[in-house]
Amino acid sequence: MRRLIFLVFVLLLTTALYPALTQEGECPAFIATALDLAHETCDGTETNFACYGHASLEAELFSTANSVAFEQAGDMVELSDLRSLRLSALDTGNQLWGVSLMRVAAVPQLNQPLEPLTLLFFGDVSVENRVAVPVEFPVTVAGRRNVNIRFAPNGDAVVLGTLSSGATALAQGRLADNSWIYIKQEATGLTGWVSAAALQMDGDLEALRVVTASNAYFAPMQAFYLETTATDRCSEVPDSGVLVQTPEGVAEISVWINEVKISLGSTAYVRAQPDGDLTVTMLEGHANIETFGVTQTAIAGTEVLVSLGADGLPDAVPKPPRALTPEEIANLPVTLLPREIPPVQPVTPPPASQAGGGEASQGGGNGNQNDPCPGNSCNAPGQTDCPGNSCNAPGQTDCPGNSCNAPGQGGSGNGNGNGQGGG
Repeated sequence: MRRLIFLVFVLLLTTALYPALTQEGECPAFIATALDLAHETCDGTETNFACYGHASLEAELFSTANSVAFEQAGDMVELSDLRSLRLSALDTGNQLWGVSLMRVAAVPQLNQPLEPLTLLFFGDVSVENRVAVPVEFPVTVAGRRNVNIRFAPNGDAVVLGTLSSGATALAQGRLADNSWIYIKQEATGLTGWVSAAALQMDGDLEALRVVTASNAYFAPMQAFYLETTATDRCSEVPDSGVLVQTPEGVAEISVWINEVKISLGSTAYVRAQPDGDLTVTMLEGHANIETFGVTQTAIAGTEVLVSLGADGLPDAVPKPPRALTPEEIANLPVTLLPREIPPVQPVTPPPASQAGGGEASQGGGNGNQNDPCPGNSCNAPGQTDCPGNSCNAPGQTDCPGNSCNAPGQGGSGNGNGNGQGGG
């Protein structure tokens, strides 16, 4: 009798454990198959589109979007139509593991050409597009004087161009107080800010989306809300998240994830859990991570964490970078990215004083009191010739996009421009 009870117990235990053991053993082969399919079907994804890489995905479209099928591998949807996307967690039994590749027409800075930023989402991920579909209508220069188009909504910002008296442009956004309008000059494609007092509106001003100097130029999905799970069920599978890769030759592109500003010229792996952290892990290059006016710089082989509240938004300044081990970033699906990246090497973590803690939020000040711009990529640990600095970007001479000269930065620089004329 005792032997019978023991055999039944062993049988029940084996039955309970078998599915888990089977799934663990099946993981590598299944993931490889899923990635191969995603690579095959999404390799030709065009700019400003999302590709259905692997099952299963649930997409919600804006009400203004045309009806489109987004139900199986290879289906595409325009990012301007995509409100949100939900990817499946790993489930080898039902052959599920969500993968979606997006190419975003990101604007690096100062009306440089649009460049295809790559976003690769995988695993148990929810993402919400935070760049609203823009409402546009014509505006006309009301006075007899030419009006300046400026880089930022203030009278001291860099002058990018002019609108002549009686000229028209497209209004695409506004400040919350309606004092400045973000416009696009149709003939040249130039975008920038014009004083609202200098314009005659040919549409409802309140219908324009409210934007800021930091996000007015953002393309769809250049700002998004992200939520990921902490772990997946197989050791061979990385935690669910998104790989972000900038195109080769571009100094820096900014993305806003959960209202955290991330300026990078490289490849990053990002995860975010409400009531947890947003984690920016650098696989190559560097990134400046900013909240509440404080910046931390992460280089390849390090990561920066930002504490998130229950709403998934930041509730503290970024933490100092910490060094990673190669095992912590193993098995990431980097083969689906357009640009090959070198293996991540162990590094010595940057000093904790890089961003200066609370003092940096006052417009300067850190461990080096002579450094007026602690978040500048010139000052990133390991940087010597500042290749990611906008001063060194092709065609740049006065560095108006330099983080030292960004709105709200107290650092010195020569990029605030000389005002010309009105507006």
